[in-house]
Amino acid sequence: MQSTKSENGYEVYDNTWGTHRQYVNTNQTTDTGIFMINSVHGYPLEQLITLEGNVEAAHEVWTHSGYTAWVVFNVGNHARYLGGCYE
Repeated sequence: MQSTKSENGYEVYDNTWGTHRQYVNTNQTTDTGIFMINSVHGYPLEQLITLEGNVEAAHEVWTHSGYTAWVVFNVGNHARYLGGCYE
């Protein structure tokens, strides 16, 4: 897997489809896969880098914690993609 630095300084690992995408956060936890599952949830990397495994983990995290488990929701960055769904 190739590693590059993103514009915000995170180390990014990527493949063509994004299932291996991984961000190393400033607190040294990692966010992996298309749903950016954080390593604090305890899922093995081998699961998170597969599409099916990442979706399964995301559903389990959402079931236990709701959308607040994702920083993008907590800071409101998701709203611009919803086209007024909350209005």
